[in-house]
Amino acid sequence: MEKNLTRLNAIYNKVLQNHLATKACYSQFHEKTESTYETLFDIIHSIGEKRVDLWLDTIDEEETIVQDTYDLVDEAKTILESMVKEKNSIGMDNLLRGLCDKVESECGNLRAFIEEEKDEYEEEKETETETKGAIPKKY
Repeated sequence: MEKNLTRLNAIYNKVLQNHLATKACYSQFHEKTESTYETLFDIIHSIGEKRVDLWLDTIDEEETIVQDTYDLVDEAKTILESMVKEKNSIGMDNLLRGLCDKVESECGNLRAFIEEEKDEYEEEKETETETKGAIPKKY
């Protein structure tokens, strides 16, 4: 199944590239393929989540996944920021700056999530320390 999922992902990427490539030169095809790449994404997403639900795929430690996701989104932000520094038309520059803002917002959300998780972990740790060795009260 893993080989098939990898192939589905490759097909999705190629269909998306074809869709994007035809925006200016073949608008009829471009319009018709919007739902196609969205459908392929939904297929990959649905299969992936079902595999996790059924414990067919093991996951890395949650902390690693959260940090890895943050790092990837932060890298996307860095790439977009470097693209802004290139000489672009005003329209492209505005688009890239808007996308930078979107990704920065996502980075902020992920940072907040990471901080909340750290705070909860610290609170749990403190509670364990406070209750460890305590003599239970009898009612």
